[in-house]
Amino acid sequence: MQIDLTNKKFFYEDITYYIFEKILKSNFLFNRKKRLDLGYIKWIYEKTKIYCNGLTFEEDEFFKVIIEKRVDDFSSIFYIDSSISYDIYNFKIIYITLYIPNINPSFDFIKRQLINHIARRVHQLSNDPPFERLKLHDNSEDYILRNDWIDRVKLLELNIGFRAESLYYNICFLKCIKDYLKFIKSDLTLPNKKIYSIKKEDYDIICKDIINCFY
Repeated sequence: MQIDLTNKKFFYEDITYYIFEKILKSNFLFNRKKRLDLGYIKWIYEKTKIYCNGLTFEEDEFFKVIIEKRVDDFSSIFYIDSSISYDIYNFKIIYITLYIPNINPSFDFIKRQLINHIARRVHQLSNDPPFERLKLHDNSEDYILRNDWIDRVKLLELNIGFRAESLYYNICFLKCIKDYLKFIKSDLTLPNKKIYSIKKEDYDIICKDIINCFY
């Protein structure tokens, strides 16, 4: 898979779709199962080695995906959490936890956030061993981070997630950002400060920074 983060339509499409559609086909969102282990997933991944004179090549790598579902009888708000860890064999694992309200959950929105998080965690994998691709840094003079809510690494990760959500569901990119900020709890926070307490001007700046973050 050729990686091109500067392409506004790039979001690791093949592997993101594979994971997302495998979860949907399992009917996991609607059945009684609380945990779904997709097992080891093979990824033919573009790698760049520091000591190979910039040589770029493809190599098979494997990782796991585990998704859990928790129904919250005392909440009306959906929330999703995702992270990366290791198994006992030192393979990377994408962990996804869905906190689903018991009353009138919006599964359309849940699916949108699910593909968003999958793309973000796949992007995170691309920056860590064993994938070992050189990390990209934004050194351009025309891009200035205008707030201290989100660092550059987080901005790019969020941008990748919104690309996946927007393109898969044919939804306006800005709408995806605004819908996300409406329900997010602490994903974009500084220590001891919540996203829902920010001023409108900071909210607008966050939207602009995510949109403009095309490395």
